[in-house]
Amino acid sequence: MMVKEARSPLRWIFLPPFVAIGTIAVVVFLSSSRPVSVDPAWWALTGLLFIVLTILYGMFLNQGFTVGLFPLQMVAQGILLCPLSLAFGAGMLQWLGVTMAVCGASVLVAVYYRHRRELRLEAIEELSASNECTLPLLFAVTDGEGNILSISDALLDTAKTTREAALQGKITFFLKPGDETTVLGDKKWSVRQTPMEGGGFYFQLDEYQDEGPAPAFAEPPEPFVDPATQLHTQAYAFRRVGEELYRVRRYQRFLSAALLSFEFPDSAPPEDEETFWISYCRLVRANLRASDVSSLVGPHDIFLVFPETPREAAEVAVGKLLELMPPLLESYSSLEAPKVTDGILFVGASSDLTDAAALLKALDERVGKR
Repeated sequence: MMVKEARSPLRWIFLPPFVAIGTIAVVVFLSSSRPVSVDPAWWALTGLLFIVLTILYGMFLNQGFTVGLFPLQMVAQGILLCPLSLAFGAGMLQWLGVTMAVCGASVLVAVYYRHRRELRLEAIEELSASNECTLPLLFAVTDGEGNILSISDALLDTAKTTREAALQGKITFFLKPGDETTVLGDKKWSVRQTPMEGGGFYFQLDEYQDEGPAPAFAEPPEPFVDPATQLHTQAYAFRRVGEELYRVRRYQRFLSAALLSFEFPDSAPPEDEETFWISYCRLVRANLRASDVSSLVGPHDIFLVFPETPREAAEVAVGKLLELMPPLLESYSSLEAPKVTDGILFVGASSDLTDAAALLKALDERVGKR
């Protein structure tokens, strides 16, 4: 972040117009008998830029900033040096002026982006420190090498780490792949590890309950992917969407959601229709990001949620998914193209939607189906 210093009246003697006295003196000292006529428009542009940079320098001084003053001074003096060196026949100083201006501008850009990044990190840390809450689901999605692609805020809070640090590391920071339990935040957790299509893995942490050996009739863990369509199960999708909506409200983030409704003609053969539908659903899942949520909420209705995605990008994603259908239909001569109705909704931090059911209802109203 930009550093502030104690204010002193002496700081104003370094304003660019005062420093320019020295610049002009150097140019005059190195002048020659071969001056070059400088276009008045160039002088006017130089003067305008110099005034703007002087005002910006004064604002920096008034706010007490120290970082950024030197590169700003370099830009101002470099811009002034270019026409002066030509007018007084000191042509060798022209390139010095260009170099000073370019280097100073480059440093200013670097300082600006570093300042923005530090402000963003500070805001995240302050928000995390002032809000203590347990999110509904602790999960992470990784690629085949263990690199984290998506992670819930609940898991970040439990591990007391930041999203930036987690996304730069591996899942081994939180657990050891293959183990049934892990200790995180001074608490023991059960680990559910599920392979995903494409070689990735889904990890979910649940509260550990030591109930002795499981009975022989114990039900297997609830799947989060439908084996036929490869889309998420509705139960898993609703839990994930609830977590994402909570994160939107708490961390001032956003997401986009969509509902795609397909209506096949009554003349479509049931067997071909079912085969086509399963193939299309698999194509949809294969063309989504690992962090996206997709689930069937009706016989031919697909519910989609795109975390951290503006509405425009969601519209593009939905358009690409719909473009997958015509090539697939070419393999089914007995089927006609279904009627497609879609609705897209952007959800920001000010939204009053609190769960997946409410979000789906809002999408239903846009589609006008139910």
